[in-house]
Amino acid sequence: MSKAEGVYKRYLADLRKVSEDRNKGYERMRAYLSPAAFSAEAQSFDALSKKGLHTVGPSELSKFTPQTVDVQRGTVTAYACVDLTAVRLIDRAGKDITPLSRPNQQTFLPSFVLSGGKMLLEENGTWSGDSVC
Repeated sequence: MSKAEGVYKRYLADLRKVSEDRNKGYERMRAYLSPAAFSAEAQSFDALSKKGLHTVGPSELSKFTPQTVDVQRGTVTAYACVDLTAVRLIDRAGKDITPLSRPNQQTFLPSFVLSGGKMLLEENGTWSGDSVC
């Protein structure tokens, strides 16, 4: 497993923990997110909390394929296929409001940067082309 894939698996596991704890404890993610990525995640969790929303259930990484690796710049981008089948969106009343239109498999385009000897997730972009899953 590459360093980038390991960081991404940790990210998915922590997303579940934080969301199932009603969007609390995201500070733990600072260790492997770039400052910009951490700020974006914090804003996202805070916005979900204000709406009374959180998720439950695991997202599973089913495929991780490096797309570009730039050794000089210390950057990696990849295709990440994430199975969201078991992830449910829950409202303030505890009701499952997961959209029926949400695909069970989602393609993400995470980018990573090597900083201070550590691989950091810089962005978890979404892929808009044909699914690579």
